[in-house]
Amino acid sequence: MVSAITFCEQSALTVRYVEQCPTDFRSWEIAAQKMNCESIEQRCSDSFNAGRHQFQYHCVINAWRNATLEVCALNRTIFGTLEILPHQS
Repeated sequence: MVSAITFCEQSALTVRYVEQCPTDFRSWEIAAQKMNCESIEQRCSDSFNAGRHQFQYHCVINAWRNATLEVCALNRTIFGTLEILPHQS
């Protein structure tokens, strides 16, 4: 599960561990196209008063700084690290 200010199950389901994050704009574009985050239906932004936000591609380091992962999340700035916990069914 992805732990953030608010939990978003649709975002948590998109987490993919990768060897490294894109290192330039072109490789970022390619990775973002593969994830196709904008096409994911989500209601995670309903709690914000500023209108709907789309999912967008992010590549971040985990909280333990020992892995990188790609995730579709709201198009907002992510500060710090993203804590990934085991998904429980």
